[in-house]
Amino acid sequence: MATSDSPKAIALTRTLQVAKAAISTPFTGDIVVDGFESGDFSSPGYPEFGWSNGSTARNIVSMTAGGDPVSVFTSVPDGTVYAGDPRDWTANSGDNSLRVRYVAGQNWQEQDFSWPGAPLTEMWLAFDLRVPVNFDHQPSSNPDARLMNNNKLLRVYTGSGGTTVGLSFRRTTRELADGPGNSYYFGKVFSDPANGGDFGNTPFITIPSDRGRWMRIILRAKLSSTDTAKDGIFQVWRKWENEANFTLEMDRLDYMPPSQVVGEEGFNTGYIMGYANATYAVDTEFLIDNFVISADPLI
Repeated sequence: MATSDSPKAIALTRTLQVAKAAISTPFTGDIVVDGFESGDFSSPGYPEFGWSNGSTARNIVSMTAGGDPVSVFTSVPDGTVYAGDPRDWTANSGDNSLRVRYVAGQNWQEQDFSWPGAPLTEMWLAFDLRVPVNFDHQPSSNPDARLMNNNKLLRVYTGSGGTTVGLSFRRTTRELADGPGNSYYFGKVFSDPANGGDFGNTPFITIPSDRGRWMRIILRAKLSSTDTAKDGIFQVWRKWENEANFTLEMDRLDYMPPSQVVGEEGFNTGYIMGYANATYAVDTEFLIDNFVISADPLI
C-alpha cells in the first residue's frame, strides 16, 4: 500500500474535505455591531458573537445627563467610577463605551471576543478608539530591551492556535530623555511560514495634539487560499474625528498563510487592547466604541 493510501492519510483527507465543505458557502453579513448600548456585553441581535467573561477589561462606562460619569457595568476590581470624577467618559456615539483601564505599573488589560459559529476566511473589523487624555508611551520597563516596548492593540486568530494577525504600537524613541512618548503602530502576521517583522510603521499618537481625540480603525484580513498562493491581504485604514476620509495606512497584499489548524479555516476569535510591555506611569484609560466585525467590506 502506498503511503498516500494509508488509513491515516485517507482519514486526514476526509477530515479536510469535511472541514472545507463546512465553509464552502462563505458567510455574509455582520458578525457583530456593538456600541455597548446594552450596558452588559450582551450584543443583542448577534447570538453567535460573545465578549468573554474572563477578560480583564470588563468595564462599560457612561456619562449621565448631569455630566457625572457612571459605571454601567464592571466586573473588575479597579472598575469603580465615582460621581464627580473630572475625567470625561463621553462615548463617541450613544451613551456607553468600553473603558480599558491600565493601572499605573501594570501590564495586562484586554477584552476577548469570539464567534465560533461563523469562521471568516476574509474578515473586516472596525472600532472607534479614544486616545487617553493623559497618554504617554513610556520606554520599555526592561532596561535591556529598549526597543521591545510594544503595547498590544488588537489580535485576531483562526481558532485555537492557527494564523494570527495583529496591531501593536511602539514608542518612537528609545529613552525617556529623548522627548515625549509619541508612538507609531504596525501590523504583523504571527504564523509559520509568514512570521516576520513589523510592517506599516505609521505614526499612531502624537503628544499633546492627539490626547482626547477619537479615531476609527478598519482592518481587513484575508487568508491565502493555499500555502503557496500568496493571495492573502492585510490592510488598515484610519480616520481621525476631524477628517472627512479614511487613509490607507497599511497595505500588505503579498502574503498571509491559510489557517494552520484543521477544521478552523477562518478567523473566529481575538481580543482588543492587551498586554502593555511599556507600562504606564499613571492610570491610563482608553475608550472603545462602535465595534464591528463583518464578512462584508466596511469601506
